[in-house]
Amino acid sequence: MSESAVLKTKFGTARINTKGYYAISSMKEGNNGKALHRLIFEDFYQTKLPTDIHIHHNDGNKLNNEIWNLIPMTASEHKILHNKGNKWGVGRVVSDDERKLLSELNKGENNAMYGKDFSLDHWKKLSQLKNSTGFYRVHRRVRKKNNFATWEYIHRENGKVRTISSVNLLKLKEKVLLKGLDWFIIDLDKAEATLNGTDYNLEELV
Repeated sequence: MSESAVLKTKFGTARINTKGYYAISSMKEGNNGKALHRLIFEDFYQTKLPTDIHIHHNDGNKLNNEIWNLIPMTASEHKILHNKGNKWGVGRVVSDDERKLLSELNKGENNAMYGKDFSLDHWKKLSQLKNSTGFYRVHRRVRKKNNFATWEYIHRENGKVRTISSVNLLKLKEKVLLKGLDWFIIDLDKAEATLNGTDYNLEELV
């Protein structure tokens, strides 16, 4: 990644702020003041980070916002990591294989640094990397407070990360298809494991 004082991205014009990070300085995109590395991570993984989750730059370079270099961790983990001065320890979640795949998917015209829109095949590969349910863009979220669980389909709409939720996986499929979005299984073994012990019929969810 080439480093520059000013970057033109889909999220807006980014400049280096007083903390040494790229932050959005333009107004029209609605991202003014937001850290570029958080926007890149959320856009790439189609998720919304909680405010107590920090993004660590794995190689120690605050300006290197290549997607493989952005590691989510809790604020306390991040503090411990920097206090120890060990930038390869706590919170590391990217394996060598993942880094290679992310670098391959993220090179050239596909560079997530600038908010590129990817092809369906590209999103399939990314989903296989991080998905745990076996269903494209579908995640299972369990809230710790009350153990309440929902199924969530995370996608982008008009350049923003959107979530479709339901407590019922079949209902979620209906909502997704009604919006004209893609629904399919990306990993049969994971899908079967996800449905094991439930009343869902795999054939109904294909």
